[in-house]
Amino acid sequence: MTLSGLGGYYMYRKFSIEAVKEQKRKEKELMKRTVDDRNKPRVRYFQAIDTEGKTVTDWNFKNKWLLVYFGFTNCPDICPEVLENLSTTIDKCKPVVELLPVFISVDAHRDTPEKIKKYLEDFHPNFVGLTGSSDQLSKLFGTFGVYARANPADDDGDYIIDHTVITYLVAPDGRILDMFTRYQELDKVYESIAKHVKNFKKIEDDMPYTAAFR
Repeated sequence: MTLSGLGGYYMYRKFSIEAVKEQKRKEKELMKRTVDDRNKPRVRYFQAIDTEGKTVTDWNFKNKWLLVYFGFTNCPDICPEVLENLSTTIDKCKPVVELLPVFISVDAHRDTPEKIKKYLEDFHPNFVGLTGSSDQLSKLFGTFGVYARANPADDDGDYIIDHTVITYLVAPDGRILDMFTRYQELDKVYESIAKHVKNFKKIEDDMPYTAAFR
């Protein structure tokens, strides 16, 4: 390895370690949020692009229970693992609630609607895939408290994205009721979802659903 190559490796290594530390810090902050469902953050107005290339907004998901995960199609192992578990959870919860699985890309540059559509064919058939411009995705990141940062590209132009690895349970009124890490047992995830569904009481808004932040 040349000196320049060695220097580049150590810069990449340092960047990656710092990114992982920042991701873990963000995840800890998310998991400390209040357990009071009425004070949970809410998904408000957003725009994104679905796998058919059509623009969708939060209105398309109103009155639906969602399981939302942020990832990218070039992810080598973690994202496929989480999406497999999410698919299993969807089917396990079916007697209790109809959950809509939503995959939101953190890689606006590479994840085209066509690529996401092909990628999701390996998982639950009801998956909704979303991408969009960097600005559109940034607003969604802010709503969910998601962290995402690309590592330096290698010689082939390929790169990995460090990002929050959490699945979010979103209620029909847009509240983010719970968050699940990749390490939680699926039975515990199921129990938590069933409990939220049983105790759910919709909070009505005076304003139209898509009015916020316009």
